[in-house]
Amino acid sequence: MNSLEFFLSSVLSGISSLSDFTSVWRELFSLHVNLPFFWLVLTGLVLVALLLSVVSLLWKQHNRRSRIHRELARANQRMSLATSVAGIGVWEWDVNNDTLQWSPYLYDLYGIRVGSKLALSDWMSRLKSGDGDKVKRLKQIAGKNKQQTLLIDMIDPLDGQPRVLELVVQGLVNDASRLIGTQRDISDVIERQRQMEQAALQDKLTGLPNTRALNRVLKAAFAAPDVENKVFGLMFIDLDGFKQVNDTLGHDVGDALLQHASKRMRGCLRVEDEVFRLGGDEFVVWVPLGEYAVKIKKPAQDSVLEYDESDRRDPSILTWGTTMKS
Repeated sequence: MNSLEFFLSSVLSGISSLSDFTSVWRELFSLHVNLPFFWLVLTGLVLVALLLSVVSLLWKQHNRRSRIHRELARANQRMSLATSVAGIGVWEWDVNNDTLQWSPYLYDLYGIRVGSKLALSDWMSRLKSGDGDKVKRLKQIAGKNKQQTLLIDMIDPLDGQPRVLELVVQGLVNDASRLIGTQRDISDVIERQRQMEQAALQDKLTGLPNTRALNRVLKAAFAAPDVENKVFGLMFIDLDGFKQVNDTLGHDVGDALLQHASKRMRGCLRVEDEVFRLGGDEFVVWVPLGEYAVKIKKPAQDSVLEYDESDRRDPSILTWGTTMKS
């Protein structure tokens, strides 16, 4: 070892120019047979450098993967929070094994502990009878670029009330092993639509069906396939002296009179009859007659409608100041 150091120091002290440096290194490499330790050290340094390069590359890849995983986790968290706030649950169905993956919102919606393993049967048991078959038929779109939407019913696990869910399913091209989609509770939307429709068909003052509701009833009656539903009676009623009451006692008293008259008319009718307010002091009474006033016979010739006079009823006449036209 001392001889090697002496040799190197003597060589380096004799270098005075680039040509001398080159010649020295040529001489040095020519002595490799006599300097095995030098090559051993040089090989070790090269291996260490390569090892450090590999470790550095692996460390960078690990950091990049960790960063990507963190970003994906934050994105999934944001997506889960956004869908939960919006009332939308995301799900995936493995159609080969009939297993499910749900977002946390769906677990809460169905009253299942978050993170529980789910099979298709666990889901079907919480749906209304018959809806399970509709869901199973969705397997037909697996592997196809098709989307299907259907409504399913379930019972709320908290209050026991029926809920309506909108199920959107998307098939994946070249992947027949799974389906993805969303679910959302649209019960409140349907209820608001029902209330809006009811408000549009109801007179605000008396609570009776209005003219729009009468038109709907008439269209349905004329479109009915059976003859019995097309036989009905209409009575047009207006209140005598209503304008005088309105002018002398005020609109509040007139409104109270209309409400009282509506209750009286409704109380004089059968359950299947209905009173409609056209506006002002004008009303229409709808009286279905087919179930007791019409009998259908089928002789060899064309069908003949015969009215049984014994079943005919006289219309009730209201005697508290009204004019009725039938």
